[in-house]
Amino acid sequence: MFNDLKTSSDFLAVYRRERQTAAGDAPPAPSACELDVSVLTSGFWPVVADPPCTLPRSVQAAASHFEAYYLSKHSGRRLRWATVKGSAEVRGTFGTAAAPRRHELSVSTYQMCVLLLFNDAEELSFRDVQAVLGVGGAGELRRHVVSLLNPKCRILEKRSRGGGGVVGSASAAALPAASGPLDLDDGDILSVNADFTSKMVKVKVPLISAKSVLAVTTTGAAGGRGGSRGAAGLSEGVPAGGDGDGPDVPGQVEETRKHLVEAAIVRTMKTRKTMEHNSLVAEVIKQVSARFQPSPADVKRRIEGLIERDYMERDRESKGVYHYLA
Repeated sequence: MFNDLKTSSDFLAVYRRERQTAAGDAPPAPSACELDVSVLTSGFWPVVADPPCTLPRSVQAAASHFEAYYLSKHSGRRLRWATVKGSAEVRGTFGTAAAPRRHELSVSTYQMCVLLLFNDAEELSFRDVQAVLGVGGAGELRRHVVSLLNPKCRILEKRSRGGGGVVGSASAAALPAASGPLDLDDGDILSVNADFTSKMVKVKVPLISAKSVLAVTTTGAAGGRGGSRGAAGLSEGVPAGGDGDGPDVPGQVEETRKHLVEAAIVRTMKTRKTMEHNSLVAEVIKQVSARFQPSPADVKRRIEGLIERDYMERDRESKGVYHYLA
């Protein structure tokens, strides 16, 4: 693995020298980008399962040029771009034309591809983003986009299309159209947050964990077996009428139950806005009891996790009261 890194670094240095020699004194094209590539042997490194996304035209041109050069020097080899593992530096302008604020954003390759789409469009739905970038399934892409919606570093804004909310529960019709800060539905409309500001010129956008993302479903009707469907696909593999927590619960089922409890908390707080701890715990247990019986301690842990991830906050005067963060 260390030999891979050294060989790749040396090859990239030679590539850049030859490219500079070929360019001579000609100025770089306005849309040119500087590409930093690590060529790694697949047998020595973890397999990347996520598909590569469609790169912007200027980046794809640089990638194709490097690939053609590499294959000309190494016949019989094949390159597979692992864009999900990449990073990028993007220059962004926020504010107004009269008072612009410029920042250099350190983002993932997926996020770079998403942000550059807004050079040509003011608004895009997440479904549109998936289609343009060609990422099937959108699980990993969703995580990268949600990280751009994080209240701590909100580069993008979103709004729900129409009156869609969470379906699958008896109170779905009463839910507001707007989803939580880390929820993202396929139909949600994305746009650049012109009000974004930071004390730093260079801003690193943190990538949130996959467990923090709740994908809200607005397609289809409520499931016939009952129970909540607040997080898309999270109820799969959890038997209806489960017998509660026990020592023999498989790890995958236990993890799924955690997500179900979090989805119930988010739905409840989204409706009530403010709730006292015991009332929230009782309501959540009632909602998920058709599938399994969580303990109050389990619900409390999930509440703590959602507070850490800015879904909700404690009241400043009374620590036993929670407020939903829209």
